[in-house]
Amino acid sequence: MYKSMHITIEEVLKIDNKLFIDVRSPSEYAQFHIPNSVNIPILNDQERHEIGLVHKNKGPVIARRAGLAYVTPKLMNIVNQLIELSERHTLILYCARGGMRSQSLSSVLQLVKVPHKLLMGGYKAYRKKVSDYLTLFPTNEIVVLHGLTGVGKTLILNELKKNAPVIDIEALANHRGSAFGSVGLGNQPTQKMFDSRLFDELLRLQNEPYIIVECESRRTGKINLPNKFFTKMKEGTHIHAYTTVEKRIERIIDEYGPSIIKVDELAKSISKLNRNLGNEKVNYLLNCLNNNQIAELVRILLVDYYDPLYGYSNSSDNRYKFNVSADNIIKAAASIKLWCEEQFKVESI
Repeated sequence: MYKSMHITIEEVLKIDNKLFIDVRSPSEYAQFHIPNSVNIPILNDQERHEIGLVHKNKGPVIARRAGLAYVTPKLMNIVNQLIELSERHTLILYCARGGMRSQSLSSVLQLVKVPHKLLMGGYKAYRKKVSDYLTLFPTNEIVVLHGLTGVGKTLILNELKKNAPVIDIEALANHRGSAFGSVGLGNQPTQKMFDSRLFDELLRLQNEPYIIVECESRRTGKINLPNKFFTKMKEGTHIHAYTTVEKRIERIIDEYGPSIIKVDELAKSISKLNRNLGNEKVNYLLNCLNNNQIAELVRILLVDYYDPLYGYSNSSDNRYKFNVSADNIIKAAASIKLWCEEQFKVESI
């Protein structure tokens, strides 16, 4: 009898140098997985489908034998990959429920003395941990950064990330949280994948007295913020960044500029604004896009669409506990960090 290699998700989270090995099929991994895990599938998608049919029609024993026939030719390559990875990491194997796929590979690894652990309950146990955690956390104070579109909130967060506790919700969701939020970014993660990324960030920052985030609605693209997190944002400390319209236009052009956007994506997003701006103005915006009049396009979108929608000020606003000019991103980030340290009595290192 082999020694039990099982480990709980609570025990796993205490290991510093861990590397999750996801042995599920590529399509399962693509849909959702433990962040930063490595996919080394025992069966590919087609093989998994065929084994499922065998299991249904001929039973589990015949299905296991069929699975062994698929796995055997590639087993040495899989083991060699894991030997190399085990030299630098503590390997944590998992499949969907901690069942046959991960257990079978674990037996082989024990036979050839490759150190590893086997996650009890597999991805299902991990997902339960994430779901439970997000109903209770964060307990940190949430500092919410507000400001008009283009003011540079994401740029400020990126600067703050260098030496302050920040969670970039839009980066986790791969969406900018607006009508043009998906332009040039590709697909968003699944809800489960987003939750896992947020869970990782909250664990990383769990001992910080505060976390800085950008103001977001409950829904970012197709992703929903957990109720607890969104409530903490609403109840949090609210600060405000401002700058000139000219500076905002410049920053938006830099972010969405011709080198990174697809014109057809942008045109599609503009066309959806008929209800807000009317057909005449939408057609004018599309003409600006087609004639490469990008500055004019951005100006109208800011002044006529985004600014009335969000209602923030172009200058200091006494509705917020702290106001900062975002004319200079580095100075704005430094000011926010200093204010937060004073507000939450953080000692500088």
